[in-house]
Amino acid sequence: MLNKLNLTLLLLLFHTSPILAQDYFNEKVKFIFDSWKYNFGWETLGGGYIRYFLLFTDSNIVVVKTNQISHTTNVSNNAVFSADDIRLIPLTAILNTLFEKILPDPQKEMNAQVKNAINLASENPTVKNVFLALSSILDEKNLKCEIKEVIPYSEIESVEIKGKDREVNLKFKFQNKKYKYTANYNDYKLADKVRNALNDILKGNQTDQNYLSLLKETNIQEENEIKRSSLFLELFGQSLFLSANVDYRFHPNFSFRIGFSWLIFGIGFPLSLSFISHPNSSHHLEIGAGITFVERSSILSGLIGYRYQPPKGGLFFRLSFTPVPVMIQTYEYDITGLRDVRRFTFIIIIGISLGYSF
Repeated sequence: MLNKLNLTLLLLLFHTSPILAQDYFNEKVKFIFDSWKYNFGWETLGGGYIRYFLLFTDSNIVVVKTNQISHTTNVSNNAVFSADDIRLIPLTAILNTLFEKILPDPQKEMNAQVKNAINLASENPTVKNVFLALSSILDEKNLKCEIKEVIPYSEIESVEIKGKDREVNLKFKFQNKKYKYTANYNDYKLADKVRNALNDILKGNQTDQNYLSLLKETNIQEENEIKRSSLFLELFGQSLFLSANVDYRFHPNFSFRIGFSWLIFGIGFPLSLSFISHPNSSHHLEIGAGITFVERSSILSGLIGYRYQPPKGGLFFRLSFTPVPVMIQTYEYDITGLRDVRRFTFIIIIGISLGYSF
């Protein structure tokens, strides 16, 4: 819970941090873009999305980074608000909705500290007050946030505001560094409104308009877990002939597979570990290695191929190329007579897999 000491430390941060040396934290917030940014590194254990709140003022983008990690940028299917037009509403409703959606128990009563922070941000939506309100709300779920950087509009280059259907993508360059933030909405019209608002703010068409009302229509973004388990049959490939398998994505970028193979010369048990690219997509590059136990011996193999596995589950398909090291025995003649020669090489086995993810 955000206690008085934590609030005091947050307030102290605004007066001591080098990034807060200017008076931008007294600027009024005109729009909040609740978004995700892809990160490949230790924070996301290989690859995933980090949640950001972009606070748009008259002259700056204040980048608020949270420690909430997701492996998709999908949103909840339940709409928080619905409205037909853009109109200014009290910031209280926006922050109250965020509070209700982010709590593990929606029935939990809001404590006085959070109420005060939300009311203060509603009455005077400065960067400082909105940041304190967001900090209070996130703290209810043991999440944290920090002001990562402040980006003046005058120094932004190569602005792109795109996205198809319900997706909104914001791209720009600042000090030769590329930025990309993504958000998804349940409504096509709302996504268009958000794109238009970002265009107006960043390209100067209607810089005096306040777009806080848009946030009341957005769906607070929540992590939708990918379907991690798959059952599939494989013909050739690592199974060598035909196998029934279970595949489990213990991390969005990694999977473990175990199976049972029917072979011409007996039975086998294939095991493998694979790296899966682009966990938020249905189309993946898969690279892995494994071993197939065959009675009293074992066969090592690699794997590289294409995997089709939608995050929401359903059809599982894979086309793979499996290099298998083999020893070839030949006989050669020389001055000493017939000589036994053994060489290691690789054979490539094409594999086709078909199954279902759930």
